[in-house]
Amino acid sequence: MNEHEKLKEWIPFYAAGTLSEEERARVAQHLRQCPDCRAELSLWQGVSQEIRASDQTIRAPELRQVPVRKSARHLWKAWYILRSQVALIRTEIWLSSALVSVLGIIVALLMETVNAVYFLAPFISAAGVAYIYGMQNDPALELTLATPVSAQQILMARLALVFGYNILLTFSSSLLILFIHGQVAQFSWAVLLDWMAPMAFLSSLALFCSLLWGSVNAVMVAYSLWVIKGIMPELEFSGRYAAGFVSLTNLLGKFASPSHLLFLSLLLFVLAMWFTGKKQVRLLA
Repeated sequence: MNEHEKLKEWIPFYAAGTLSEEERARVAQHLRQCPDCRAELSLWQGVSQEIRASDQTIRAPELRQVPVRKSARHLWKAWYILRSQVALIRTEIWLSSALVSVLGIIVALLMETVNAVYFLAPFISAAGVAYIYGMQNDPALELTLATPVSAQQILMARLALVFGYNILLTFSSSLLILFIHGQVAQFSWAVLLDWMAPMAFLSSLALFCSLLWGSVNAVMVAYSLWVIKGIMPELEFSGRYAAGFVSLTNLLGKFASPSHLLFLSLLLFVLAMWFTGKKQVRLLA
Protein backbone atom coordinates (compact mmCIF):
# COMPACT_ATOMS: atom_id res chain seq x y z
CA MET A 1 0.00 0.00 0.00
CA ASN A 2 1.49 3.34 -1.05
CA GLU A 3 1.35 6.58 0.96
CA HIS A 4 -1.62 7.96 -0.97
CA GLU A 5 -3.79 4.89 -0.34
CA LYS A 6 -2.83 4.75 3.33
CA LEU A 7 -3.66 8.41 3.93
CA LYS A 8 -6.89 8.07 1.97
CA GLU A 9 -8.02 5.39 4.45
CA TRP A 10 -7.41 7.88 7.28
CA ILE A 11 -9.74 10.51 5.78
CA PRO A 12 -12.91 9.22 7.53
CA PHE A 13 -11.09 9.41 10.87
CA TYR A 14 -9.73 12.84 9.94
CA ALA A 15 -13.29 14.03 9.30
CA ALA A 16 -14.45 12.51 12.59
CA GLY A 17 -11.53 14.09 14.52
CA THR A 18 -10.22 10.81 15.94
CA LEU A 19 -6.65 10.91 14.56
CA SER A 20 -3.60 11.82 16.62
CA GLU A 21 -1.88 15.18 16.09
CA GLU A 22 0.89 13.58 14.04
CA GLU A 23 -1.58 11.68 11.84
CA ARG A 24 -3.73 14.78 11.34
CA ALA A 25 -0.66 16.74 10.24
CA ARG A 26 0.27 14.08 7.70
CA VAL A 27 -3.26 14.00 6.27
CA ALA A 28 -3.49 17.81 6.18
CA GLN A 29 -0.21 18.05 4.27
CA HIS A 30 -1.38 15.41 1.81
CA LEU A 31 -4.71 17.16 1.29
CA ARG A 32 -2.96 20.34 0.14
CA GLN A 33 -1.39 18.37 -2.70
CA CYS A 34 -4.18 15.93 -3.66
CA PRO A 35 -7.50 17.21 -5.11
CA ASP A 36 -9.00 13.68 -5.12
CA CYS A 37 -8.52 13.33 -1.38
CA ARG A 38 -9.94 16.82 -0.81
CA ALA A 39 -13.09 15.73 -2.64
CA GLU A 40 -13.16 12.57 -0.52
CA LEU A 41 -12.83 14.69 2.63
CA SER A 42 -15.75 16.88 1.56
CA LEU A 43 -17.90 13.78 1.18
CA TRP A 44 -17.02 12.43 4.62
CA GLN A 45 -17.51 15.83 6.25
CA GLY A 46 -21.01 15.96 4.81
CA VAL A 47 -21.77 12.46 6.11
CA SER A 48 -20.28 13.38 9.51
CA GLN A 49 -22.51 16.43 9.81
CA GLU A 50 -25.58 14.36 9.00
CA ILE A 51 -24.70 11.70 11.59
CA ARG A 52 -23.92 14.23 14.32
CA ALA A 53 -27.08 16.19 13.54
CA SER A 54 -29.10 12.99 13.81
CA ASP A 55 -27.41 12.15 17.12
CA GLN A 56 -28.35 15.55 18.50
CA THR A 57 -31.98 14.85 17.70
CA ILE A 58 -31.80 11.85 20.03
CA ARG A 59 -30.62 13.96 22.99
CA ALA A 60 -33.01 16.85 22.32
CA PRO A 61 -36.00 15.38 24.20
CA GLU A 62 -33.75 14.84 27.25
CA LEU A 63 -32.31 18.36 27.36
CA ARG A 64 -34.90 20.72 25.97
CA GLN A 65 -38.29 19.21 26.64
CA VAL A 66 -40.15 17.98 29.69
CA PRO A 67 -38.03 15.39 31.53
CA VAL A 68 -38.78 11.84 30.47
CA ARG A 69 -38.30 8.61 32.36
CA LYS A 70 -34.93 6.97 31.78
CA SER A 71 -36.55 3.82 30.37
CA ALA A 72 -38.49 5.92 27.86
CA ARG A 73 -35.28 7.63 26.71
CA HIS A 74 -33.63 4.25 26.19
CA LEU A 75 -36.61 3.03 24.18
CA TRP A 76 -36.49 6.16 22.03
CA LYS A 77 -32.77 5.75 21.39
CA ALA A 78 -33.21 2.03 20.58
CA TRP A 79 -35.98 2.90 18.12
CA TYR A 80 -33.84 5.59 16.49
CA ILE A 81 -30.88 3.22 16.08
CA LEU A 82 -33.13 0.56 14.53
CA ARG A 83 -34.68 3.07 12.15
CA SER A 84 -31.33 4.57 11.14
CA GLN A 85 -29.79 1.17 10.37
CA VAL A 86 -32.51 0.15 7.90
CA ALA A 87 -31.02 2.40 5.22
CA LEU A 88 -27.48 1.13 5.89
CA ILE A 89 -28.26 -2.57 5.48
CA ARG A 90 -27.62 -3.89 1.98
CA THR A 91 -30.90 -3.52 0.08
CA GLU A 92 -30.50 -6.82 -1.77
CA ILE A 93 -30.91 -8.68 1.53
CA TRP A 94 -34.59 -7.72 1.79
CA LEU A 95 -35.44 -8.59 -1.82
CA SER A 96 -33.46 -11.82 -2.07
CA SER A 97 -34.91 -13.16 1.20
CA ALA A 98 -38.44 -12.44 -0.01
CA LEU A 99 -37.82 -14.05 -3.41
CA VAL A 100 -36.35 -17.22 -1.92
CA SER A 101 -39.27 -17.39 0.51
CA VAL A 102 -41.68 -17.23 -2.43
CA LEU A 103 -39.69 -20.04 -4.07
CA GLY A 104 -40.04 -22.05 -0.87
CA ILE A 105 -43.80 -21.53 -0.88
CA ILE A 106 -44.02 -22.76 -4.49
CA VAL A 107 -41.91 -25.85 -3.74
CA ALA A 108 -43.93 -26.56 -0.59
CA LEU A 109 -47.20 -26.35 -2.53
CA LEU A 110 -45.87 -28.68 -5.23
CA MET A 111 -44.57 -31.16 -2.65
CA GLU A 112 -47.66 -30.69 -0.46
CA THR A 113 -45.53 -30.27 2.66
CA VAL A 114 -44.44 -27.25 4.67
CA ASN A 115 -41.05 -28.84 5.33
CA ALA A 116 -39.64 -27.21 2.20
CA VAL A 117 -40.15 -23.80 3.82
CA TYR A 118 -38.54 -24.97 7.06
CA PHE A 119 -35.52 -26.35 5.17
CA LEU A 120 -34.94 -23.12 3.23
CA ALA A 121 -35.49 -20.77 6.19
CA PRO A 122 -32.02 -21.28 7.79
CA PHE A 123 -30.37 -20.78 4.38
CA ILE A 124 -32.18 -17.48 3.88
CA SER A 125 -31.47 -16.18 7.36
CA ALA A 126 -27.78 -17.18 7.41
CA ALA A 127 -27.17 -15.53 4.03
CA GLY A 128 -28.76 -12.28 5.14
CA VAL A 129 -27.06 -12.09 8.54
CA ALA A 130 -23.63 -12.78 7.02
CA TYR A 131 -23.84 -9.50 5.09
CA ILE A 132 -25.08 -7.08 7.76
CA TYR A 133 -21.78 -5.86 9.21
CA GLY A 134 -18.23 -5.00 8.17
CA MET A 135 -16.47 -2.54 5.88
CA GLN A 136 -17.25 -4.63 2.81
CA ASN A 137 -20.97 -4.33 3.58
CA ASP A 138 -21.05 -0.71 4.84
CA PRO A 139 -18.40 1.70 3.47
CA ALA A 140 -19.45 4.38 6.00
CA LEU A 141 -18.97 2.07 9.00
CA GLU A 142 -15.73 3.72 10.14
CA LEU A 143 -17.38 7.11 10.39
CA THR A 144 -20.46 5.66 12.06
CA LEU A 145 -18.28 4.05 14.73
CA ALA A 146 -16.78 7.47 15.53
CA THR A 147 -20.20 8.58 16.85
CA PRO A 148 -21.60 7.78 20.33
CA VAL A 149 -23.39 4.72 18.91
CA SER A 150 -21.25 1.68 19.75
CA ALA A 151 -20.40 -1.16 17.37
CA GLN A 152 -22.39 -3.59 19.49
CA GLN A 153 -25.49 -1.40 19.25
CA ILE A 154 -25.14 -1.17 15.48
CA LEU A 155 -24.65 -4.91 15.12
CA MET A 156 -27.55 -5.76 17.45
CA ALA A 157 -29.86 -3.38 15.57
CA ARG A 158 -28.99 -4.85 12.18
CA LEU A 159 -29.25 -8.40 13.49
CA ALA A 160 -32.66 -7.70 15.01
CA LEU A 161 -33.91 -6.19 11.75
CA VAL A 162 -32.66 -8.91 9.39
CA PHE A 163 -33.30 -11.90 11.65
CA GLY A 164 -36.72 -10.56 12.62
CA TYR A 165 -37.56 -10.00 8.96
CA ASN A 166 -36.63 -13.60 8.12
CA ILE A 167 -38.65 -14.96 11.04
CA LEU A 168 -41.65 -13.00 9.79
CA LEU A 169 -41.18 -14.36 6.27
CA THR A 170 -40.91 -17.96 7.47
CA PHE A 171 -43.81 -17.63 9.90
CA SER A 172 -46.05 -16.10 7.24
CA SER A 173 -45.01 -18.65 4.60
CA SER A 174 -45.62 -21.63 6.87
CA LEU A 175 -49.02 -20.34 7.99
CA LEU A 176 -49.99 -19.78 4.35
CA ILE A 177 -49.02 -23.34 3.38
CA LEU A 178 -50.82 -24.83 6.37
CA PHE A 179 -53.89 -22.71 5.67
CA ILE A 180 -54.04 -23.81 2.03
CA HIS A 181 -53.83 -27.45 3.11
CA GLY A 182 -56.27 -26.95 5.99
CA GLN A 183 -53.67 -27.85 8.61
CA VAL A 184 -53.35 -24.61 10.60
CA ALA A 185 -54.27 -26.48 13.78
CA GLN A 186 -51.03 -28.45 13.48
CA PHE A 187 -48.94 -25.31 14.06
CA SER A 188 -47.68 -25.34 17.66
CA TRP A 189 -44.87 -24.06 19.87
CA ALA A 190 -42.90 -27.26 19.27
CA VAL A 191 -43.17 -26.78 15.50
CA LEU A 192 -42.09 -23.16 15.92
CA LEU A 193 -38.95 -24.21 17.81
CA ASP A 194 -38.15 -26.89 15.23
CA TRP A 195 -37.49 -24.29 12.53
CA MET A 196 -36.57 -21.29 14.67
CA ALA A 197 -33.70 -23.05 16.48
CA PRO A 198 -31.80 -23.99 13.27
CA MET A 199 -32.43 -20.47 11.95
CA ALA A 200 -30.97 -18.92 15.10
CA PHE A 201 -27.98 -21.26 15.12
CA LEU A 202 -27.01 -20.86 11.45
CA SER A 203 -27.58 -17.11 11.64
CA SER A 204 -25.35 -16.66 14.70
CA LEU A 205 -22.76 -18.98 13.15
CA ALA A 206 -22.80 -16.98 9.89
CA LEU A 207 -22.52 -13.73 11.84
CA PHE A 208 -19.54 -14.90 13.88
CA CYS A 209 -17.76 -16.40 10.87
CA SER A 210 -18.35 -13.23 8.84
CA LEU A 211 -16.54 -11.20 11.50
CA LEU A 212 -13.58 -13.59 11.36
CA TRP A 213 -13.31 -14.60 7.69
CA GLY A 214 -15.68 -12.42 5.68
CA SER A 215 -19.24 -12.79 4.44
CA VAL A 216 -18.64 -15.21 1.55
CA ASN A 217 -16.72 -17.70 3.71
CA ALA A 218 -19.34 -17.40 6.45
CA VAL A 219 -22.13 -18.35 4.04
CA MET A 220 -20.12 -21.31 2.78
CA VAL A 221 -19.54 -22.60 6.32
CA ALA A 222 -23.18 -22.24 7.32
CA TYR A 223 -24.53 -23.78 4.11
CA SER A 224 -22.10 -26.72 4.21
CA LEU A 225 -23.03 -27.52 7.80
CA TRP A 226 -26.77 -27.39 7.08
CA VAL A 227 -26.45 -29.54 3.95
CA ILE A 228 -24.33 -32.12 5.78
CA LYS A 229 -26.83 -32.21 8.62
CA GLY A 230 -29.63 -32.77 6.12
CA ILE A 231 -28.03 -35.53 4.03
CA MET A 232 -26.10 -37.53 6.66
CA PRO A 233 -29.18 -39.27 8.12
CA GLU A 234 -30.17 -40.34 4.60
CA LEU A 235 -26.81 -41.90 3.71
CA GLU A 236 -26.17 -45.62 3.97
CA PHE A 237 -22.67 -46.39 5.22
CA SER A 238 -20.77 -49.59 4.58
CA GLY A 239 -17.25 -50.80 5.10
CA ARG A 240 -14.82 -50.64 7.99
CA TYR A 241 -15.73 -47.05 8.96
CA ALA A 242 -19.51 -47.53 8.77
CA ALA A 243 -19.96 -47.84 12.55
CA GLY A 244 -18.05 -44.60 13.12
CA PHE A 245 -20.14 -42.67 10.60
CA VAL A 246 -23.37 -44.02 12.06
CA SER A 247 -22.28 -43.04 15.57
CA LEU A 248 -21.35 -39.55 14.39
CA THR A 249 -24.73 -39.17 12.66
CA ASN A 250 -26.57 -40.25 15.81
CA LEU A 251 -24.50 -37.88 17.94
CA LEU A 252 -25.20 -34.95 15.63
CA GLY A 253 -28.87 -35.79 15.61
CA LYS A 254 -29.05 -35.77 19.42
CA PHE A 255 -27.01 -32.58 19.77
CA ALA A 256 -29.10 -30.79 17.14
CA SER A 257 -32.12 -30.54 19.43
CA PRO A 258 -33.78 -27.09 19.65
CA SER A 259 -32.51 -26.44 23.18
CA HIS A 260 -28.91 -27.26 22.25
CA LEU A 261 -29.06 -25.16 19.09
CA LEU A 262 -30.51 -22.17 20.96
CA PHE A 263 -27.75 -22.45 23.56
CA LEU A 264 -25.08 -22.53 20.85
CA SER A 265 -26.77 -19.58 19.16
CA LEU A 266 -26.56 -17.54 22.34
CA LEU A 267 -22.92 -18.50 22.85
CA LEU A 268 -21.97 -17.50 19.28
CA PHE A 269 -23.92 -14.25 19.63
CA VAL A 270 -22.02 -13.34 22.82
CA LEU A 271 -18.71 -14.14 21.14
CA ALA A 272 -19.68 -12.00 18.14
CA MET A 273 -20.53 -9.06 20.42
CA TRP A 274 -17.23 -9.42 22.29
CA PHE A 275 -15.22 -9.66 19.09
CA THR A 276 -17.00 -6.63 17.61
CA GLY A 277 -16.15 -4.54 20.68
CA LYS A 278 -12.49 -5.56 20.57
CA LYS A 279 -12.35 -4.79 16.86
CA GLN A 280 -13.85 -1.33 17.38
CA VAL A 281 -11.25 -0.51 20.04
CA ARG A 282 -8.43 -1.50 17.68
CA LEU A 283 -10.02 0.41 14.81
CA LEU A 284 -10.40 3.69 16.74
CA ALA A 285 -7.19 3.40 18.79
